[in-house]
Amino acid sequence: PSIVIGDSQTGAICKQQGIHRMMRLLLREILPVVPGSPNTYIDFVPQDSIAEAIIGLVNHKVVTGEYWLTAGAQALRFSEGLELLVEHASHLLGKAIPKPRLMNPAAFDRLIRPVFLPLFPERQQRIFEESLTFLKYMNMEETFSSSFEQLHQQLGITVLPDPRQTAQRSLEYIIGYSSERRTQAEANIPKEGVSV
Repeated sequence: PSIVIGDSQTGAICKQQGIHRMMRLLLREILPVVPGSPNTYIDFVPQDSIAEAIIGLVNHKVVTGEYWLTAGAQALRFSEGLELLVEHASHLLGKAIPKPRLMNPAAFDRLIRPVFLPLFPERQQRIFEESLTFLKYMNMEETFSSSFEQLHQQLGITVLPDPRQTAQRSLEYIIGYSSERRTQAEANIPKEGVSV
């Protein structure tokens, strides 16, 4: 499958992925420059769509064939996804979230990474490095094939939801999750299911 994000309706996910880390950096306003090209693609699929496709294949005893559980032609352009997240976060938080500037990845590696990253505390450097590693999976020159339409026609699984809505639900979940964790940490009250 492609990048797996939270539930298409709630954004909930039990273990956050690299794309969630990027969202948190965006929300903290510590992501001024992002290595990427505006015309590349981000291919992500909500976990409930992947689960439904796998369950459909198992229930119909499909044991042969190759199935691409990806967004395919529905994948968002990198610039479109970034703009969507910035606008939605700004709306949800009631304040303008600055849009990171896109920079050619080679130029970023040559100019920004060696000069500015060492200036950050070690923990933040590690977070940035992990996030930058993840970004290469978000900058695809072409879209993948996708089997969701085929699986919809053959097995009756739900069509892949609009990726814009799915990204918005994941962002909403991240904002609620981060806010809940911060509140719990301040109160020092452990809550079942959320580690502080």
